[in-house]
Amino acid sequence: MTKFTGGCQCGAIRFEASGDPLFAGHCSCRDCQMASGTGHSTIAAFPESALKVTGVTTKYTSAGGSGQPVTPQAAIFQRSAQPWDHANPALPKFDTTPPGLPPSH
Repeated sequence: MTKFTGGCQCGAIRFEASGDPLFAGHCSCRDCQMASGTGHSTIAAFPESALKVTGVTTKYTSAGGSGQPVTPQAAIFQRSAQPWDHANPALPKFDTTPPGLPPSH
């Protein structure tokens, strides 16, 4: 079984996800650019039952520029993409929320 681990830079929050992600993708909306300090953020989603989080967490909510940036395989939200941030040309690209996904981040 695949295991993904990580956490915040200070180490106060850690996560572990087991199994394959439900979906993964890149988002190039302005919010994700600012949050990552790069041209995009990379996102993966797992079933809640496969995720273990330790540490005290808080909630941050933002409407985001892209809505939901992924499809069940992988996709790229491109409307605000930077010309110097080159994406894999084989991945599907969307200017708005991909079909069939709710408009939330």
